[in-house]
Amino acid sequence: MNSEYSKPWVQRHWILLLVLAAGVMTALMIGLGVITVYSLMTALKGSPVYIEAMDKARASTELAAALGRPIEEPQWMVGASRQQEGEGHAFFVIPVHGPKGKADVHVDADLHDGVWTFRTLRAKPEHSNRFIDLREADPAAR
Repeated sequence: MNSEYSKPWVQRHWILLLVLAAGVMTALMIGLGVITVYSLMTALKGSPVYIEAMDKARASTELAAALGRPIEEPQWMVGASRQQEGEGHAFFVIPVHGPKGKADVHVDADLHDGVWTFRTLRAKPEHSNRFIDLREADPAAR
């Protein structure tokens, strides 16, 4: 009887098990990363400064003329927000789109005493060299 075949399956196929374990660990790490990023994006999209910025973008007649209505937001964005005891700062870029085109909404805002003030709130349509100021409805920005 051949001694190779009398070994248990695990001993005969240890390399396959090692590759499978590495694949499972990689898939788990990627899944954890995706969940983390999605959770952070969901939290940022639920913040008052993000909601106000999108409301101002959707209310802009100039941006609506460039993109068409409805102005929609994507699932992913780039940025950061920090808040602590009524003070904070937020900076992010929201890629928005409408039936006629795309634009990036640039947001830079400060939080003082629980009130957000936009330092920058502007949109840059995809095929344009100029920015559309979205702060017009914000009297503190003037």
